[in-house]
Amino acid sequence: MNFPRYQPPATSSTRCAAPASRCPKRSAEDGLAWGAFNQVREPGQAMADNGPLSTRQAKQSIHDGLQMDLLAGYRFEIEACNRLVDTEDRREGVRAFNEKRKPVFTGR
Repeated sequence: MNFPRYQPPATSSTRCAAPASRCPKRSAEDGLAWGAFNQVREPGQAMADNGPLSTRQAKQSIHDGLQMDLLAGYRFEIEACNRLVDTEDRREGVRAFNEKRKPVFTGR
């Protein structure tokens, strides 16, 4: 897994200079037009397509990693990756890739 440690703000502060409580709500299409991201998908669909073990580990790494310094974050990421190396889901992912099919993850 390769998680980013720092992400710059997606939009500039001039997009909404008012306090957050008075800031107008924006749509996903607005974010796409501003260049904040390159595609709009259904909520959670990108993570739902992945295996449950890697999804859980990614969420934990993002949450915990943002509260660590850079070196500790890298160490945590390596440990997280090592925890998933010997799982059935990883082997299924590799098999599915080699067979050019969609993987069927079991959470083991």
